[in-house]
Amino acid sequence: DERAKFLADVHRLVGEVFGGDDDDDDAPLAFARSLVAVDAVWVASRRSGVPIRSDDDAPPSSPRLLRRGAADHHHRAAAAAAAETAFGLFRRAAAPLRLVEPSPQSYGDARRACRRYLSRDACRAATLVLLANDPYYGGLGDDVIVATSSPSSGGLALRHELGHALGDVGEEYDGGDDYS
Repeated sequence: DERAKFLADVHRLVGEVFGGDDDDDDAPLAFARSLVAVDAVWVASRRSGVPIRSDDDAPPSSPRLLRRGAADHHHRAAAAAAAETAFGLFRRAAAPLRLVEPSPQSYGDARRACRRYLSRDACRAATLVLLANDPYYGGLGDDVIVATSSPSSGGLALRHELGHALGDVGEEYDGGDDYS
């Protein structure tokens, strides 16, 4: 079932990034384990996985980039993505295996879901992570982190995006836009 897979993915990724309960763990962020609390909130989607949108149908690449007067088809595509997945995440057809992007409503929906299941204070202090049910690499480090559940690269993507969100770390690769 999808809920059980989600919880197993969360447990695996937390272990890969922060380690387990033993003191000899060599996970990359094991030193920060005592500073981190993880609450997993399951929100069901109508479909499993991350949809791929043609560039003509995809909303602007970031919720911040959506401006008043943006083309109507962007709003329709964002609404269609939201109807399929709980937070409207998608991949662009032109680069389907690189980035999982949010729709304009993704971050607000994530914050509302947090407040619905956890306390307002916990959500205010939290760094939210949207875990996309997708077997391939992908992520985005912003006000809300997006990472995939990829068995081979999900932990790497999550660490990378946590670096952007928590430490204002720039990109380690050529061609990235974030050189903080």
